[in-house]
Amino acid sequence: MAGSIQYIKVARIDGNGNDLTNTLESLSNITLPSGSSSNTYVINNRTRTNDYYLYYVTPPNRVDIPEADKHSPNYNIVGTVTNFQYP
Repeated sequence: MAGSIQYIKVARIDGNGNDLTNTLESLSNITLPSGSSSNTYVINNRTRTNDYYLYYVTPPNRVDIPEADKHSPNYNIVGTVTNFQYP
């Protein structure tokens, strides 16, 4: 089924540096926005890594992702380098 979500990856540390491990370990479902509404995905299994959780989920009603919600991630990365030396 093209376009259906089967896995959801969530970082263990949020953008503010908070460790979300305990919360992420206890989840039984995940709700994601979809267009003007939201969809809830039941967690079937989870894999914990050093940096993230990978959840194997059941999509609600096995419905494809709406076309308006299909896109590549838009990452906005900001950082600072101190004492950088190019070899």
